[in-house]
Amino acid sequence: MHKVTNSYWKKTWNRVCARFHVKTVFLLLCTGLYSCTERTEFDVSQTGIFSKFVPQPVLLSLFSPGDSCRIATGVTAHAFTLNNSVNNVIPDFGYLESLETGERHELKIDKEGKGLYYSPVNFTKGGAYSVFLRFSSIQTEPVEATDTIPFASTIGKLNLTPKAKNVNDNLLTRVRLEVLPADLRSFSFYEISVQTEVTDSVSPEGFYIDENLRMPSFAYLSSDDPLITKEDYYPSILQLDAFPPRKLYFKKTHYNEAFAVEFYYDPPSVHTTTVSENGEQKNTYHIFSHRAHIELRTVSSSYYRYHVSRLTQFYSREGDALYGAGSPVNVYSNIVNGTGIFAAFASDSITFRYDYP
Repeated sequence: MHKVTNSYWKKTWNRVCARFHVKTVFLLLCTGLYSCTERTEFDVSQTGIFSKFVPQPVLLSLFSPGDSCRIATGVTAHAFTLNNSVNNVIPDFGYLESLETGERHELKIDKEGKGLYYSPVNFTKGGAYSVFLRFSSIQTEPVEATDTIPFASTIGKLNLTPKAKNVNDNLLTRVRLEVLPADLRSFSFYEISVQTEVTDSVSPEGFYIDENLRMPSFAYLSSDDPLITKEDYYPSILQLDAFPPRKLYFKKTHYNEAFAVEFYYDPPSVHTTTVSENGEQKNTYHIFSHRAHIELRTVSSSYYRYHVSRLTQFYSREGDALYGAGSPVNVYSNIVNGTGIFAAFASDSITFRYDYP
């Protein structure tokens, strides 16, 4: 009887394996589990990766009217580097040039060893500027970039609706912003940010709020406005775990006519759980009184493309629930013979105070 039983189960097992390839799956599973417990090491220097890597100079500078010139420089490094000193390659010389007047201003070291340079010139609205640096230690070609400061659009009317939307038990504040485009501008690129600062000194339970929690911080922003949601970088509803961005970007054809844009910001708040003497739990949600500083930046095309491509790359890497990780995205750069960004903006802002009742 014992042999019959074994024979029966053996035949049944073979039929199942033949139909569903269980043996193959079982072997793959065992191999996977085994490989997860094994440590494999290899010498990256033997792969030939380093010999193919060519370092590039890096320039980073965002500027607006009234600013003095500040430029951070460095050099790219391969992904396996353990030495950060390669990021501090010093240029031989450099200058900032106004393309309107032809005046050139030498770039001077701001903080030695930190790759920071400055020029005492103040940028003017509508001005076009070019930067030139030479890094002879890593390449013969000079590094150049050019951008023009846009004329600032301004904030008109502001309408606020606290607790306008519930997202994951957080009550968001809706902002309706009227934008007054600059004269002679029919098309513009924009950036919006909201910086909040808690003005309460104690929590709802009567405890003092830590100073770190009262420091100004950029709020998470979201929107239902097609002006913003149609942008490629804006996370889709399929990206369930994706944090919303802290800055919103959009472009608008307006022909000098005022328009409105709507978005939400997540106000500073706290969730608390209290337990009564009989063991009952009570969950409460509290929005702190705070100041909110809304900044509207009118930005250049290069500024817009750089930041939008960075966000697009980030959300593409995060992927979504249906399609997984997205296609690779290269971050935009307007630096010739290098990488990074040299881009201009002009801003307007408004600050309001929200007192929680």
